[in-house]
Amino acid sequence: MPTHPLQLAIFDLDGTLVDSAADIAAALDSALGAVGLGPVGVVRVREWVGGGLRLLIERALAHHFSGAAWPGAIMTRMEQAFDHSYRSCSGHSARLFPGTELALEALRARDVRLACVTNKPIRHTLPLLQRLGLAESFHLVLGGDSLPLAKPHGLPLQVAMIRLGVPPIGACMIGDSMNDLAAARAAGIAAIAVSHGYAQGADLGAHAAAVIDSMTELLPTLRQLGRLA
Repeated sequence: MPTHPLQLAIFDLDGTLVDSAADIAAALDSALGAVGLGPVGVVRVREWVGGGLRLLIERALAHHFSGAAWPGAIMTRMEQAFDHSYRSCSGHSARLFPGTELALEALRARDVRLACVTNKPIRHTLPLLQRLGLAESFHLVLGGDSLPLAKPHGLPLQVAMIRLGVPPIGACMIGDSMNDLAAARAAGIAAIAVSHGYAQGADLGAHAAAVIDSMTELLPTLRQLGRLA
């Protein structure tokens, strides 16, 4: 893909900008307890995060039921219990990865538009950004339920580009999972992967223009790729 000055940086949230696994695990364990199931803990949650709330709950139920069918009403009960718990605990343990604020500020100072496109429901995304002090950082925020389709489909990234008036050649996705990289490919834009997130063992380097170990490396990497002066 030819290089072009960066006009739009699209960021994933969980695992890319913020380590939120502990809060998600606390809410999930609370939801499991509400339906009489045991906790799964943060280690497993780190392996399951990335596909949205419903998939997270499905993975927890599959773990408990060992592949057998689970009661039909349990999904709705768990979603309601998770929502209630996560509203209380979101942001308590979540921390921005080192260099995140400076990277966002530096991009905005270069007139790069910023979007946050996550599979987290928008009702949880906006309060978390507020608690992290990032609510004013983005020109656009899309949650996993903001549109009919979420990542790995390319639609959320395409909508972000349309709304912010940037063509694919001027955009770049920054994420930590194959969902992010697949969405970027589907939308026809370049991608940079971060290694500190929830990749579930995927070989991100095979699908990204570059892999960085810290957000402090983002701007130097964009320069190396010819995206920033």
